[in-house]
Order: sequence, then structure tokens, then C-alpha cells
Amino acid sequence: MPGRRASEEFRRDQLLAAAFTVATRTRLEGLTIRAVAREAGLSPGLVLFHFASRDALLIALLDRLLAETIVGEATAEILALPSARARLLALLARELELLPGRRTRLELFFDYWVVGIGHRAIRGRIQRALQRYRDAILPLAEAVVAEEGGRLGGVVTGADLAGLVVALIEGCVMQAVVDPKAFDVGRALTTIAAVIAPPPVEAAATAPARRR
Repeated sequence: MPGRRASEEFRRDQLLAAAFTVATRTRLEGLTIRAVAREAGLSPGLVLFHFASRDALLIALLDRLLAETIVGEATAEILALPSARARLLALLARELELLPGRRTRLELFFDYWVVGIGHRAIRGRIQRALQRYRDAILPLAEAVVAEEGGRLGGVVTGADLAGLVVALIEGCVMQAVVDPKAFDVGRALTTIAAVIAPPPVEAAATAPARRR
């Protein structure tokens, strides 16, 4: 029944919101069925109706976190920029500029990252999310490689560049979370833009004027 399904989805969203609050307040160690029920003002039995176990709740919260945090899709505004290099830089800028406002989510993401070392299901979900991230950036990266033509000498592929971009973003994320005072988004963007700036256009050699 549509009405019942909508009600169940609403309750599930409510419980995941409560789980997020608990997890960001007490870290994942404190994320229990009872703690989520208490936060949501509902019974533990209702939490177990939607999430059969604490592990299922952990996975469901991770799925929601990944879906809302690791995206990488280029907006129409980015795609309208005139060069592939400009589009990739704009995407990088957007991702880095979002970091300060995502701090709470990113801290929770790294909590999951640590747990995922010994938890196959969590590790697999994070790996797949990062692969989707690379796949989302791949078209922009391939366009940069094509635009550069012979300068890259066939050594760098679009997949190589997409992987490097994601690795760069991950490193910036870690710095922003672990040592935010030492990480300046504006300086990072300025540095990145300078490092991957287009090579200077060499002036064409001027042929000597012929004597008449």
C-alpha cells in the first residue's frame, strides 16, 4: 500500500537521522539500537523492525552518508566552462570549498574508514563509493587528456588523472578533518591551479625579413 510504504520510509528516515545524531555525538562505538531509539523517542523494537541488527543499522547509516557526501557530479555551470582544464579545476574547487561545511559528515566518514579495516562489508561499500567518485570525474579527466594532446605523450590516461584527482581530494579531506587550522582551502586551490596551469604558449619564431 502506497500510504503504508510512505509511512515506513518516513520512519526509516527518522531513525537514520537519529542514528546520525548519535554517531556524531558518541562516535560509532555509541551507536546502539537503544541509543537510536532513545534519540528518536521510539521503542527499540521499532528500530529492530527497520534494522534487524546493530550491524544492519551501521551499514544503512553508511549508505546514507556515502550517498550524501561522496558525489562528484559536475553541475551544468561547470560543464559550460570553455576548456576541459577549467572544468576539472572548477570541480576541484567546488569539492574543496564544501569541506568546511561537511566537517561533521567527514569525521563520521573517517570513523567508518577505520572500522572498515576489519569489516569487509563496510570496506567494500567505501571502495565502491570511491570508484563511483572516480567514475563521475572520469569524463572531465578524459577531456583534459584529449585537450592536452601530445603534451602528455600517451603516458597519462583519463583513469589515471581521475584517480589522482580523487586521491588529492581525499588527502585534502584528511587534512581538513585532522588538522583544520593547518589547512586553508583558498591556499590549496591557488596552489593546485598554479601547479596544473597550462604551459606558456611559445612565441612562433619570426622569419627574417627578406631584402628586396
